[in-house]
Amino acid sequence: MTEFNFFKPFIPVKRKRNYKKLFFFVLLIALMVPVGYYHGQMLVDLNASNEVIKNLNQFLEDPANQRTVNEVIKKQETVDRYLLIRDQLLNSKAQINSEFQVAAYLLDLINQQMPQELFLTKMSLSSGTLEIEGYCDSFDTIAQYAYNLRVTGMFNDVMIPTVSRGETYTNFTIQCSIKWEGMDETK
Repeated sequence: MTEFNFFKPFIPVKRKRNYKKLFFFVLLIALMVPVGYYHGQMLVDLNASNEVIKNLNQFLEDPANQRTVNEVIKKQETVDRYLLIRDQLLNSKAQINSEFQVAAYLLDLINQQMPQELFLTKMSLSSGTLEIEGYCDSFDTIAQYAYNLRVTGMFNDVMIPTVSRGETYTNFTIQCSIKWEGMDETK
């Protein structure tokens, strides 16, 4: 039933306010303000980023900057080539040093096995075959030297292919293959 005011018949009756709707409206406004602010801030940041990208593109497309970048790339490639050459030289130096040490070891080993009356005139190393030429006073000295080389374990197939007797000395040639530790003996 509708309410009727008997004392003031022509004045409308006030209804109770619906505070739930007001609360939801205020809550909606309270939520929309931060979202709107965040959205506005995002648009400002997007515009600033677009401006930075535009400036970077202008910088990158500038012919002077492109020439500078190309020069830097060429210089880096040159540095890389030089570093590669340096590494190759260092490896070669290490290999030469190790070959020198091996050669010095072989010479020491060959000299340690020589009898007192034996003298060397020539040594050559080719494809793993060592050829030694020299002279001494007797055949026994040559045989002793060949035996000494064989028992070191460093030389295989020790042979005496030529011996020639001169007026005062006996000339000889000894051939042998070198046994390299850890290497294929067929090389």
